[in-house]
Amino acid sequence: MQTPISIVPEFYLLPFYAILRAIPNKLLGVVAMLASILILFLLPLLESSRVRSSAFRPFMRFFFWLFVVNFLLLMWIGSNHPEPPYILLGQLCTAFYFAYFLILVPFIGLIENTLSDIGTKYSSTPSNSKKFPLPGYLACTCNLGNFYLIHCLYSISSSRNSLI
Repeated sequence: MQTPISIVPEFYLLPFYAILRAIPNKLLGVVAMLASILILFLLPLLESSRVRSSAFRPFMRFFFWLFVVNFLLLMWIGSNHPEPPYILLGQLCTAFYFAYFLILVPFIGLIENTLSDIGTKYSSTPSNSKKFPLPGYLACTCNLGNFYLIHCLYSISSSRNSLI
């Protein structure tokens, strides 16, 4: 017995339906669909950054919006018929969905923690204005240790503008 192709679930289940259809094996597709829902419960354990707000995390903010676009793409793919271009796109979006949670979120947290540690290590002087012994394009002044990344990115962008 097969479900007719024209039947699609409600809009809020479409991304998970696209993940189900992206995997050719039925059992593995069901496992992937359940894993795509259950992985959301693991997010607090996978998040390794000390700063929880994305207001001070520009890398995480960028990849979060990529995830939102990917989720909307999965929603659109789930509403289409399983035809060759949508199947391949669904498989790529499914791979990014799981890579976001299992690879990108922990890795970005690790990078941001490292940059924060570097910022607090070299800004322990009373004036909090010590120059960092980093390569020339990363040399910048840190006024607040926890905001090293934002200040460094600002310094890089302002130095690029002065070179032009």
